[in-house]
Parts: sequence; C-alpha cells; structure tokens
Amino acid sequence: MKRKKPLKKKKLTPRSFTNLIKVQDLRMIIALDEHGTILNAANVMGLSQPAITKRLQDLERDLGITLFHRMSRGVEPTPYGEIIIKHAYIILNQLRNAEGEVSDLSAGLGGRLTIGIPVAASTNLVTDAIVALLDKRKNVQVTIVEDYNIRLIPSLKRGNLDLIVGRLPENSNQLDDINVESFYKENLRLVVRQQHPLADKDKITIDDLLEWHWLMPPQDSIMYGQLEKYFRKKGKNMPQTSIYSLAHVSRLRVLHRNDLIAAFPHESIEDEVANGKIKILDIDLSEEASEIGIISRSGGFNSPAAEMFMDIIRGIGKK
Repeated sequence: MKRKKPLKKKKLTPRSFTNLIKVQDLRMIIALDEHGTILNAANVMGLSQPAITKRLQDLERDLGITLFHRMSRGVEPTPYGEIIIKHAYIILNQLRNAEGEVSDLSAGLGGRLTIGIPVAASTNLVTDAIVALLDKRKNVQVTIVEDYNIRLIPSLKRGNLDLIVGRLPENSNQLDDINVESFYKENLRLVVRQQHPLADKDKITIDDLLEWHWLMPPQDSIMYGQLEKYFRKKGKNMPQTSIYSLAHVSRLRVLHRNDLIAAFPHESIEDEVANGKIKILDIDLSEEASEIGIISRSGGFNSPAAEMFMDIIRGIGKK
C-alpha cells in the first residue's frame, strides 16, 4: 500500500491567499466546522460528498497546508484550519453586512445594528443609547440578543454581533481578538418584598441572610460568582436556594409573592424600589461590584450604525 505523501508547505503571501481562497471555499470550511462531517457539510451546501471531498483536497493542495484532520467519526480542524475558520466567519459576516447596508441604502433605511446583552444585565445604558441612536439615525434596525457571555463573546468574534454591552467578565482583558472598555462599576443589591420580615429590620446580619431561602441566579452566572465571593469572605457557605433563575421579570414576580431574598443589579430595580414594591437590604456588596462597559472586535470593521451607537454609548456610560 502506497504511503500518502504529506502536503508540501508553500510560502503564502496575502495576494496568494486572496487568489486561492474563494467565498464558496469559506462557506465549505464553515459548514465542515459546524457540522463535523463531509457528508453533513455536503448536504447543507447542496453538493455531493465527493464534490466536497475534492474541493477540500484541492484547496489544501493549493495552500500547502492541511485544514482538517480526517477522523473515523468526521473531521476536526487543524491549527491551520482553526485560523482560517476564525477569519472565514468574520469575512462572510462582513459580506452579509455589506449586502445589508447596500440593501438598506436602496430602501431608504438607516442601517442595521446587532447588540449582545448578557442575561440579567441592567438595560438602562442600552435603552438610553438606543433612544439616542434612533433620534439621530432614522429607520435604523436594531436587534438585541440576550445570552450568557460564554456564548456572546464567540458570536462577537465571528461577526454575528456588532458589540456586547453590559457586565464585563472578570477575565475579559485576557481574551484574544476583542477590545474591552469599562465605563463604571455597578453594585449588586439584596432585596426582599415589602412584606418580608427583614424589610423593617434595621441591622441585617450574615446569619439573617442564611436563615431565609433565596431566589438565586444560576451557578454559572457572573452574579452567582459575586455572591459566592461575598459569602466566602464571611466564612460561610451559600444560603439555601428555592429557585435558580436569571429572567428579570419572572424573578420580580416570584419575589413579590414570596418571602425570598434575591440579588439584582442596582439600576435594574430602581423603579421597583421607588414604587415601594421591594426593599433594599442594608448589606454592603461594593467589593463585589461588576465593571459595566462594552466589548467589541479588535481590528474589525464596524458599520456606520455600529460606530454611531458606540460613540453614543461611550458618551452616556462615561458621564
């Protein structure tokens, strides 16, 4: 049996890359990455399996590098493949954005903007910035995607989002390919409904907090980590939890009807406190405050709508 010759590596220049890789090749690379097998990628692209196999082999031969390992269970990207995959997502999304901007211009629209917001983040900053954007740029289409940072950040890197606004992860400055701008720190507040026995107590102790059941954020959330850090500093375990949830409106409704303790970002409950529906407990969580700001792609091209929105939100956030 003949041994397959390894691909001969070529010295590539930017020009040779642009000449060798076509848009259809980028779509194939993404399909292979997302679906994991040549057969599945072929089905998604509406091509035959032999056609995808040949296209991949031809591309690897022309580039002089192996993009995917062929495994018994499918394909896995090589280190070279991971680099191409990362840029393929960005390039195709930029092309879609260009198509959208041309379409918007011809239809008299003001562009498109997709914002990522971490689950349970305060929305005042985003809301104020969107209102200001709509005032300056008529007919702009804004899409808000609410999810965990662990999924929002990869989506941003791939070009599916223009930026992320809200609570910044602790390790955000160590992440590759992104820019992080911090505007201010936001404190967590511990709250109860007005009928809760702790609502009228002058001095709340750590033992008081542990005596009652909690409406707790999920264990993989930033807020849970902040609370865990607070109790750890006090030498205590986490309190008893009746419900885990990050859905803001649902949490408030549950809190209104039950004697639970819950944690909310300060800005998100200002109206509830002013209306007398909930009471803030006198507990200092300032050491566990979160940085609030924006995360954007480094070196990426931003649409005019995204650039305008970032200028607006910087002005609001840094006041």
